[in-house]
Formats: sequence, C-alpha cells, structure tokens
Amino acid sequence: MKEKNLIGILKWGCLATNVMVFIFGLCLAIMGALLYNVRTYPDSNGPVIYVTFGVFVMVISGILIVGVILNNNIILFVFSTLTIALCIANVVIFIIVTQQWMSLKYSNETNNTLRGHFQNVENATSEKFVMKIQQDFKCCGLDGPEDWFESIANHTLKDQKFSAVGDACRYDKSDCKKLEVFEEGCFKKVYVYVESLLYACEIILIISTLFQVFAVVVCITYAVLDKWNIVVLYVL
Repeated sequence: MKEKNLIGILKWGCLATNVMVFIFGLCLAIMGALLYNVRTYPDSNGPVIYVTFGVFVMVISGILIVGVILNNNIILFVFSTLTIALCIANVVIFIIVTQQWMSLKYSNETNNTLRGHFQNVENATSEKFVMKIQQDFKCCGLDGPEDWFESIANHTLKDQKFSAVGDACRYDKSDCKKLEVFEEGCFKKVYVYVESLLYACEIILIISTLFQVFAVVVCITYAVLDKWNIVVLYVL
C-alpha cells in the first residue's frame, strides 16, 4: 500500500514539475521575443537563442507530460535523459544572458548602437526603428525632445529630416485637446527595459534548472518503480 502511495506521489510530482518547466520555457521564449523586438545591442543572436531554447524546453517538458498521462515509461526514460542535457544547456544560456547583461552594464556598445540609430534617422531603417521605439516607450529623442526640436512649446523642428521622428514624439493630450511631446529621452527607458528583461531571463533559467533537476529525479524514479514494481521502504 505504501509503495502504491509512493508511486502515486511520484507520478503527480513528475507531472507537476514538468508543467512548471513548460511554463518557465514559455516565459523564456516570451522574454527572448520581447528582447528581439527592441534589438538595441549588437549581438541580436541572443534573443533568438532564448526563444529557440524556450520552445525546445516546452517541447521536451510537453512530451514528458504526455508520457506521464499515458503512463508510458519509455517516453519518461528517454525524455528525462534529454532533460539532463537541458540542465547543461541552461548553464550555457545563463552564461550568454550574463554576458549580454555585462555588455549592457559596462560596455558602450549598446549606447553606440542605439545612438547610431537616432543619429542616422535619414536612413529608412533607422527612422522606422526610432519611430517605433518612441511610440512604444512614449519617449522622444535619445536624450530628450531637444534632439529633434528647437522649441518644444511650438514644436519647431531643428531640421525637416526630423519631421517623421518628431511626429512620433507627439501625442494627443485629451484634457486640453492639443498635441504634446513626450518629455523623457528614450535611452534611459530602453536601458531599464532591456536590463529588467535580462534579469528576468536569469531568474527564469535558475528556477527552471532546479525544477528540471527535480523532474529528472522524480520522473526516472517513478518510471523505474512503476515498470519493475521494485519494493522500496517508504517512510511516511
């Protein structure tokens, strides 16, 4: 009776841990997609790696969930072994995220990349990027609206080439029914946003690794006990 109780607990433990791993894989993929949407630093491969790895984690944990539901020990053995490889890959991804964070924190590459877009708005790609950043983050210019406007009060542009990016700074202030300009520069907002996403990726990877290790132990133990009906001492 005690053995059956243990097998039941292990089964639900295997199911629950893999559901959590699936959720963390989804979160990592979302963080990667959000980072890719900003693309303010030179190494744009990082976000792609996070999305790809997050999806891979979801697939492996999803198959393990199916294996538990179907009570298929072969699936549990094979994909629990693959989960061990995921744990190792988590460490590699964590190092990549940390390198991205170090580059953001201590290198001028991110500043130069973002500044390069804002200083070359005559380029169609940079112009589109700057307009999107300003609208998404509700900011104006890299350091402030003074980057585009001689006078914020009457919206006088420094140069007509700034007309599109200047328009992207304006918003309708409904209480007085007039156009206003976002007053905060984009660099600080984007920097804080990217930094918070990288922190989130690191936390997700750490917690996900812990759940993956636990899932491997629980799932393999459950598969062994369920398949060969090994008698173990279970202390309540």
